[in-house]
Amino acid sequence: MHQWIILGLLWLCPKGYSTTIAVIDSGLDIEHPDIHQHLYINQDEYPDNRRDDDQNGYVDDHNGWNFSGQNGELINRQYQDSFTPDVATFFALQAKSLEGEATESEKEWMKNQLKDPDFIKTITIYGNYAHGTHVAGIALMGHKDLRVMGLKLLPTTRPFSAAARLAREGKKDQKVNWLEDKLLRLALSLLARAQGAPMGMVAEFINQKEAPVANASFGVGLKQALSIVKPLLGRALSQPEAHPELLDRYGRFFMGEVLKAQKVLCTKAPHTLLVTAAGNDGANNDEDPISPAGLTCPNKISVAALDQRGQLASFSNFGGDTVDIAAPGVGIDSSVPDGGRLKMSGTSQAAPYIAHVAALLYLENPALSPEAMKEILMGTVDHQPHLKGKVKSMGSVNLDRARYAAKRSLDLDLASAIAEALATWPDVPYLPQDHHPFSPYTFLPSGF
Repeated sequence: MHQWIILGLLWLCPKGYSTTIAVIDSGLDIEHPDIHQHLYINQDEYPDNRRDDDQNGYVDDHNGWNFSGQNGELINRQYQDSFTPDVATFFALQAKSLEGEATESEKEWMKNQLKDPDFIKTITIYGNYAHGTHVAGIALMGHKDLRVMGLKLLPTTRPFSAAARLAREGKKDQKVNWLEDKLLRLALSLLARAQGAPMGMVAEFINQKEAPVANASFGVGLKQALSIVKPLLGRALSQPEAHPELLDRYGRFFMGEVLKAQKVLCTKAPHTLLVTAAGNDGANNDEDPISPAGLTCPNKISVAALDQRGQLASFSNFGGDTVDIAAPGVGIDSSVPDGGRLKMSGTSQAAPYIAHVAALLYLENPALSPEAMKEILMGTVDHQPHLKGKVKSMGSVNLDRARYAAKRSLDLDLASAIAEALATWPDVPYLPQDHHPFSPYTFLPSGF
């Protein structure tokens, strides 16, 4: 019955609907010309009147919500001066390097910049400041019937993951007694739950707004977990350095707790397809899962990044069981705050390419569940031999074939629609610039 109601409404007004993509990220420049005409608008909330007009618990949630600041301000302009000439040059050279076109002198310049703490601080701040706007531009790709909702969750000044220096040496006789072990595990569990709590609120907000697709281009992996565990373990041992085996044991325990706590992103928004970035450490997520990409949810899809040749990008995480699909992720141009555009690379932006395609599937058939959208995306890929064992679907997204399957699902069961799409729509040469005018981002290969 629900499906027929939706289809009836579309028949009555076929031109007047749109699909909203919730962008869970570090902020959104709602004034950017690529974004402004594609904003989700809460029609029941008057902007900037400091009142909760729709009485949903959020004051001025006109275009989304800032969960880190608990207000309707989706971007903090105080960081706009972090975009310097050196930052612009670094981004340009990074794209050239990933595409195999950088000269030796250009590579040397980049290496020298990464030795400068002030530069690292500046590019980290700008990268975080620009990240959400860049992701949103990719998710939209200028499509007239797509909208983005800004959900600011990540602080602009969050620590840069690659900056952590983990202990590789330690005393062999380090031990933790049973009481210290219990207290450490309790502390790590509480910390994981504290990190998961705002994600639960984000998911509830998405569910309230009925966004069919959400993009989460962020994550916590073992490397980040170890940097969090290290100081806690050091205090327990009363020593500055912990033995690597001990550090690894508690880091893996903490990652397990994080995965449990962050599962609310799926469970509290069950009608939304959560699109996640696989991560940029060049690691196997089957062995060392990250969150939220490693969440075991039927309404979540994890995305690896491909380079300009259609190969798995050198920085991209992979996993034959835990990474679902691949999409373009190197040297792609998209919007950045204050009216700009910039080429960036990473799984952070391969993910919104999939979010874009998923939103188009929903436009074709709004009766599709998140699980059905995922099945179409994975079932209509262009199979790539080199992705076997690296990506569960063993392929890269085929936008037109996926849309065809979604449209045919109006009349056929899902398996038949996918089969007809495979028989009707051919594989396409891997030409990422033909498929999307924008592109992905991660300002360092090991960043997230």
